[in-house]
Amino acid sequence: MDESQEVARSVLRSHRVGRLIALHADGIETRAEPCHFVVDGRSGRLVFPISSAMMELESHTVYLPEEPGASADPVLEMQVEITHEPPVSEELRDRHMAYHGRIGGGLWVWATIECGRYGDDVFDGDELVCVNGLIAHESMLCRRCNASRDRVIRAVHDHFGVHETDIVVVGVDGYGVDIRVGLGVVRMAFAVEVATAEDAMIEIDAMFDIGDCS
Repeated sequence: MDESQEVARSVLRSHRVGRLIALHADGIETRAEPCHFVVDGRSGRLVFPISSAMMELESHTVYLPEEPGASADPVLEMQVEITHEPPVSEELRDRHMAYHGRIGGGLWVWATIECGRYGDDVFDGDELVCVNGLIAHESMLCRRCNASRDRVIRAVHDHFGVHETDIVVVGVDGYGVDIRVGLGVVRMAFAVEVATAEDAMIEIDAMFDIGDCS
């Protein structure tokens, strides 16, 4: 994997809110909606609810982050194919609620990444897909983090300068942890990529100074 591809994948791993834009039938007018998504760790597809009006449009593109702000970093653009079949499972809907709270209304859809662009670099969809090799151990790893919630709160404060107590680890993969902070989600990366639950626990213990809490 080259550096530009890894940077683009890191942007995808670091954000769970983007902007979804689609074309009307005339190919000129567009519609935009916020896109609060989670990633299905087994397939790498994005999962989120959208309006029925958005579902009827064409050429859907997800932009990350939703609000680029003053950053000079490029925006990640991902052209996606959207479908509501098969129905999104309750497990993934619950995962979405853990990340984003209750998002009212909408049709639950899968979004498969077809291709993407980050700055001057263009990627096939397969090059951006993020499958979670730790999916079978994710719940256990989240529980390990949240068993020492006070230390997670302290780490978030030290890392992001956020004074918030409504904090919970909601996701773990081989690259880091996703943490819900109030109404948003932040990402803390491991020092190294890991491939096993045992190595993930080592990184988690170092990240949050947990020690032996098993």
